Amino acid sequence: MEGNTWIGSLKLGEYSYDHFRELDLIKLYTTSLYFAIVTMATVGYGDIHAVNVREMIFVMIYVSFDMILGAYLIGNMTALIVKGSRTERFRDKMKEVIRYMNRNKLGKEIREQIKGHLRLQYESSYTEASVLQDIPISIRAKISQTLYKPYVESTPLFKGCSAEFIQQIV
Repeated sequence: MEGNTWIGSLKLGEYSYDHFRELDLIKLYTTSLYFAIVTMATVGYGDIHAVNVREMIFVMIYVSFDMILGAYLIGNMTALIVKGSRTERFRDKMKEVIRYMNRNKLGKEIREQIKGHLRLQYESSYTEASVLQDIPISIRAKISQTLYKPYVESTPLFKGCSAEFIQQIV
């Protein structure tokens, strides 16, 4: 009966599993874990495969490490590509702005301000959007008040306005 199943007809090297129900629990568990990991990794069993428990344990560790390393590398490469495309968009935008400034013969001071603003916008967009997204609106409003209220108050257009009005604007 046991010889008619796939595990019963299995031979790994000199060892046969035709009486697999009589094997000790550790050998059965190791063999099943070996087949599960090798199958999950889609490595295949090939012509060269583990023939004893030690080799099975080695292959399980090696294949598991290989899967983890592969996932890590693919994840990092994906992150680099995504970040790279964003950086590329920033460079393209900067080139366009420089062309615009050259064409219109803008002064050095305003050029530096524009470039500084674009750099700040690029660098801060990584953190601000992700950090502020999870913060409640009431706290975000207080953050805006703290960050931008001095600028609004110092703008000549808003000189002499009430504190409530400035608070509503910010």
